[in-house]
Amino acid sequence: MLNKILFIGAMSCALNASAGDIAFGKVVGTKVYDFSNNKAIKVYFEKGSQLWTPGCSENGRPFGTITYSQKSDQAVNHMFSTIIAAQMSGKKIRIFSQAENSCEVDFVGLQESYY
Repeated sequence: MLNKILFIGAMSCALNASAGDIAFGKVVGTKVYDFSNNKAIKVYFEKGSQLWTPGCSENGRPFGTITYSQKSDQAVNHMFSTIIAAQMSGKKIRIFSQAENSCEVDFVGLQESYY
C-alpha cells in the first residue's frame, strides 16, 4: 500500500513539473474549426492578459487550442461551454495544459483572480 501511495505522489509531482498555465484573462474571440485537417476550438484572450506560455500568442493575444481528437466529446463540450459563458459575461478564465510549452488546453477555470 505504501508503495502505491509513493508511486501516486511521484506521478503527481512529475505531472506538475511538466505542466503549465497558458493564460489568464478575458476571452475576446472563439473560433471553431471543422476542416478535414483541423478540427479544433481556438480561444483568444484580450491583449494584456497574463501569458505564461510564450509560444501561445498571436499578434499580442494569448490563445489556447482544444483539439477534438485529443479529448472526449464530453470534455470538449464542458470546456467550450465554460469559455463561451466567460466570453458572454465578460468574466476571466484560466487555461492550463498538462504538457510543458503546449497551447493544448486541458483545463479551463472560470475565476475572477488567479489561484
